[in-house]
Amino acid sequence: MQIDVKVTAERAKKVLKPTLLVIMAVVIAVLCCLAYYVISRPSPAQKITVWVSDVSFSYSEELQNDTLAAAQPYGIVKCAYVLRNPQDTYYGMAFSLSGIYSSDVFVMTRQEIESYAGLALFLPLEGVENGLEQDGKTVGIPLKEDVYLLYNANSSKSEALLRAVTEVIARYATKEG
Repeated sequence: MQIDVKVTAERAKKVLKPTLLVIMAVVIAVLCCLAYYVISRPSPAQKITVWVSDVSFSYSEELQNDTLAAAQPYGIVKCAYVLRNPQDTYYGMAFSLSGIYSSDVFVMTRQEIESYAGLALFLPLEGVENGLEQDGKTVGIPLKEDVYLLYNANSSKSEALLRAVTEVIARYATKEG
C-alpha cells in the first residue's frame, strides 16, 4: 500500500489552519484549568459538613473559623455549614440528596428528628446526659430548647472529631441564647 504524500500534505494544510490551532490551544488550556480545580479540591475525608435546619441558629464566620480550628488536628482542611429552612418547598429533596450522604453533624429540631426516625440515620451516643432518645438509645445532644446536635451514622469521621466540632457549636449556642 502506497501513501500519496501530496494528498496527505494538502489535508494537513486544511486541518492545521491557524484558527483551528487557536481553538485547540484554548480547549487544552480549559481542560488543564479544570483538572487543576478538581485536583486541588479537598477530598471528602478532609472536609466536615454541618447540616443546620434550625432557623433560629445564628451562623457567623467566627463560628466557622473556630469549628475549622477545632477540626484541623484531625486532618480537616475545610468546614462547611449548610443552612436550610425546613419550611422550604424543596427541603425534603435537598436533605435526601445532600444532607443524608454528605453531612457529618446535624443541628435539628425534635420534630424534624422524629420525622427521620425510621431511617436509622443518627449515631447512638454514650455518656450524654438529658439527650434525645430514639429506640431506647441516646442520639441527640441537647443544644437549646427543642434543638439537638446529632451525628450522622453514615459519616466516616472519627467520633473524637465529631465531639470536637460539637463542643464548638454548643459553645456558640449557649453564647447566643
